[in-house]
Amino acid sequence: MDLQQDGDLDPSGATYAFAKAARVFGAEYFGQIPITGASQRPDGS
Repeated sequence: MDLQQDGDLDPSGATYAFAKAARVFGAEYFGQIPITGASQRPDGS
């Protein structure tokens, strides 16, 4: 299926855009840090 409205997304560019937006709103962004685990909260977030 080819939809003309579909676009392409560069995952690396999207990651940096989210990081930049987070910094604008006061978050800290740490790069090059290995993830050793992840867990889901009881509320699903």
